[in-house]
Amino acid sequence: MDAHMRAPVRLSDGREMGYGLGWGLSRYRGRGVTHHAGGVPGYSSFLGRFLDDNMTVIVLSNIGLFDAGGLARQIVNRVLGAPASERAAFPISSEELDACVGVLPSEGQSTLAVGKGTNGPLPLTARML
Repeated sequence: MDAHMRAPVRLSDGREMGYGLGWGLSRYRGRGVTHHAGGVPGYSSFLGRFLDDNMTVIVLSNIGLFDAGGLARQIVNRVLGAPASERAAFPISSEELDACVGVLPSEGQSTLAVGKGTNGPLPLTARML
């Protein structure tokens, strides 16, 4: 059954999708990974199976909007001895940044307030209301 779950879905036009019976099928740093992530308001999760490395990473969180997949990547990088991914800034105009500010609906009954800072490296701040 496990092999069937990890077999990619074949579309009617013959193309394959990176998805097999509820599992995402992809590669991370050259390694095959079978994964699933999910969440509901206030909770998030990630499960990744690296079969060739005999490794499974599971992250469960009860922190709203927590990046469980991001933490899983950090754990995998550390276990495999891989360098952390580098993040790069990208230019954005002040007008585009201003368009992100406001109170936005979120999943469930929460709302997300996004504000613009006046100094520091992070020009946007966000908090759940």
